[in-house]
Amino acid sequence: MDLLAYVEPLRRWWWLMVIAIVVTTGSSFFYLREVPPTYQASTTLMVGNAIESLNPNSNELALTQQLAGTYSNIAKRKTVQDKTKEALGMDWLPEYDARVVWGTQLLEIVVLDTVPERAQIVANELARQLILQSPTSLENQESRQFIQEQLDWLQTRIYETQNEIETARVELAESFSASRIAERQAYISSLEEKLSTLQANYVAYQANTQQGAINTIRVIEPAEIPIYPADPNKSLKIMLLAAVVGLVLAAGAAYLLDYLDNSLRGRRDVETALRLPVLGAVPRSPAEPVPNQPLKTLEDHPAVLEAYRELRTNLQFLALERPLRSLLITSPAPTEGKSRVASNLAASLARAGYKVILLDVDLLRPSQHRLFNLPNEVGIIDALRVDDAKIDDLLYTTDIPQLLVMPSGRANAYGAELLNSARMPR
Repeated sequence: MDLLAYVEPLRRWWWLMVIAIVVTTGSSFFYLREVPPTYQASTTLMVGNAIESLNPNSNELALTQQLAGTYSNIAKRKTVQDKTKEALGMDWLPEYDARVVWGTQLLEIVVLDTVPERAQIVANELARQLILQSPTSLENQESRQFIQEQLDWLQTRIYETQNEIETARVELAESFSASRIAERQAYISSLEEKLSTLQANYVAYQANTQQGAINTIRVIEPAEIPIYPADPNKSLKIMLLAAVVGLVLAAGAAYLLDYLDNSLRGRRDVETALRLPVLGAVPRSPAEPVPNQPLKTLEDHPAVLEAYRELRTNLQFLALERPLRSLLITSPAPTEGKSRVASNLAASLARAGYKVILLDVDLLRPSQHRLFNLPNEVGIIDALRVDDAKIDDLLYTTDIPQLLVMPSGRANAYGAELLNSARMPR
C-alpha cells in the first residue's frame, strides 16, 4: 500500500477532523475560563555555613549537599505537613515540592496555589517547620550560644594564662636565689599545664561548634506574594494539546470508517477491488441533457467533456489489440447515470468517425428515446419478439452522423424474459 492509500481516508474525512479540532479546542477553552490561574511562591534555604568560609572544605561542601537532599525529603514528610497545617489552622495544604538546586547546598520549597497570598504563607511556614526539625531549632540555638560563651571565656583565660607565663618567665630571669628560681619554675610549670588544659577544652568546644554549623539550615530568601501566574502559557498549551488529541482521534475514526466502508468511491477503489484497469472516470454533471444533442449539454462543463474524450481514447487504444464490436454500459443500481453515459459515449465515438448503434435494453426504465427525442413505439422488444422483424426498420437516425439509436420499444410483462431469448445474441 502506497502513501496515497493512507492519505485518502484523511482527505475524505477532513471535515470530521476539523469538527473534532473545533470541539476539543472549544471545550478546553470554555473549561479553562472557569479554572483560576495557579501561582507559585518559593522559599530558598541554605544548609550549613561553608559558603561563608574563605577556604571551604570540599568534604564539608559534599556533606552539606547530602544534607540538603535529606532536608528536601523531610520537608515532604507527614510530620512537617501536620505541623504546618496546625500552625496555619488549615485542614489541607496546596501542592508543593521541596527540591535541591543541583550542585549547591541550596534547598527550594515551591508552593502552587490559586491564591497567591496563601502560596506565600504556606511556603514560608513549611520552611520554618523544617528549620524546627533541624539542629537549627531554638533549643539547639541556646546550646550553641552556651558553647560560644564557653569559647569566649576559654579564649580570655588562655590569653590571661599566656600573659602570666610571660610575667613568670621575666621574674625567673631576674631571680638569683635558688629558692626563688625553684618557686618560679614550679609556678611556670603549673601555668603551662593550665594553658594546655584550656587549649584542649577550647579545641573541643570549637570542634563541636563547627560540626553543628555544618548541619544547620536557614532561610536566605523568603517567599514573596507572586504577581503573575506560574505558567502564563498554560492555557495555550492545554488548548494545543486538546487540538492534537482531537486530530488524532478524528484521524483514527477516519481510518476506522474507511476500513468499515466497502463502497467504491473512485478509480483507486475500483482498481484495488476488481484488479482491473479503469478506462475512465466520468464526474457527475449537473446539466440537463439537450434532446438529440447529448454532448451539447457538456460544453459548459469541460471537465466532464474531457472525461468522455479520455474514455473514448482509451477504448481506441484497447481496440488496437482486439477490435471492439460491442460495449455494455451497466451499473449495479438504478439512477446511477448509465443511460447518459451510454448516450454521451456513443455520440463521442460517432464524432470520432466510428459507426455506432446505441441499443436501449433498459426495459424497465427506458430513457434513450427521451435523450434523443425519438418515438418509442417500436424497438428492441419488437426485434426480440417478432421473428421476421427487420432491424433497419427499428433504427432511428439522429442529428449526429453515424449514430443510430434503437429504443427499447413498448414495455410489456415479458420484457425481461426476452433479453434471455435465443435471438438476443444475434
